[in-house]
Amino acid sequence: MPSAPSPPDRNGMSCSQPASMSKASDEAWRKAGGASASKQRPIRLCFISSFPPNKARLAEHSGALVGALLEKKVIGNIDIIADKAEGAPAQELISQKATVHRIWEADRPLTFAKVIRAILVRHPDVVHFNMHFQSFGRSRLSNFIGLSMPFFSRLLGFRTIVTIHNLAEKVDLKKVGLKPSLINRISIRLASWLFTRANAVTTTVRSYSRYLRESYGANAFFVPHGAGDPSPAPQKRIKNARDFRILFFGHMSPYKGLSVALDAYSSLKMGSKKVELWIGGQSHPNFTGFLEGYKMKLAGNGVRFLDYVKEEEIPSVFASADVVVLPYLVATGTSGVFHLAASYGKAVVASDLPEIREMVEDGASAFLIPPGDSNALHAALSRLSSDPALAREMATQNRAYAAKNNWSRVASDLISIYNDCPDIRISP
Repeated sequence: MPSAPSPPDRNGMSCSQPASMSKASDEAWRKAGGASASKQRPIRLCFISSFPPNKARLAEHSGALVGALLEKKVIGNIDIIADKAEGAPAQELISQKATVHRIWEADRPLTFAKVIRAILVRHPDVVHFNMHFQSFGRSRLSNFIGLSMPFFSRLLGFRTIVTIHNLAEKVDLKKVGLKPSLINRISIRLASWLFTRANAVTTTVRSYSRYLRESYGANAFFVPHGAGDPSPAPQKRIKNARDFRILFFGHMSPYKGLSVALDAYSSLKMGSKKVELWIGGQSHPNFTGFLEGYKMKLAGNGVRFLDYVKEEEIPSVFASADVVVLPYLVATGTSGVFHLAASYGKAVVASDLPEIREMVEDGASAFLIPPGDSNALHAALSRLSSDPALAREMATQNRAYAAKNNWSRVASDLISIYNDCPDIRISP
């Protein structure tokens, strides 16, 4: 059965955490919000990211993370410098301590000037960029300019933190729709050098932080992606081998492996099992229209397209599923959907990619299959459909993983970095 070894110790908890800390003292230090949290006045934070009601480009992640940060007493106020959203006000007070300023747009190079000006006007204690290599749209130029902003924020004298969710150097560019041209490779290297000049860089994949330290001399640390507190709802029982629901969830793009899931689903149906495939999500904004062709061909026949699932509907969607599948062809960072599935106590079948494998090594549970292998996916789903005890065991392990890596822990880890990271000199 799928299992995971005991999670290894985290590298680099924060800039000033003693390496010899025991697990018990480490936990107490983290709950306190870092070694110097009590010594400082409340932190004034500028948080730059896509933000709800926008979708994808880390908007959902930012919404959950900001919510967790606001629960911490050491946070005085947060100015969220967000992308514009249709129907949303340009400025919105979302709590007594947080205001959203929707001032920038994807694929607009002027985003740079608007964001830097917003930082200068507010003069925060900490500037935190939450981003990945395509956060700022489809345009190569817009993304390069966006990724350079932490460099200039640091150059202007602000304590600057970057959370980077993927590294283009670690991705097969062709599979994500980019050309591996010389200009792209040079641009990626330069962009990486620029954002790693921040006071600190946090990654949601442990090996990424090691890579950034070794390749760029970055002050880089691993901080988990974050997961919701495990749902109190019990794991749905698999009634029998003739009643099985598969959930494929997320922002849809060619490298997510939807065709692999469909092939495995067809094989299950041919085996005369009563099986359903629910597809929850819309086409990613960088791949508009991707799902439309599938919808026309597959409507009915046990395939249900849920479109974008509202936050309040997510619990019921996951509760009704027996297994969550992640047959990715390539991973662009860790999997937010895997973390979501863990928080709802679901068995998972996923591609054996380094970013996914790290989650299993840290305590999550999944059947790992070769990327693109629909036969292996079919075999794993068949096993789970006929072994409900195994599915429940995997679900229990994933709930424990989510509890260990919840949003509160992530917020505490970040606050310790806000407080304790030493200044680093920008040098060529």
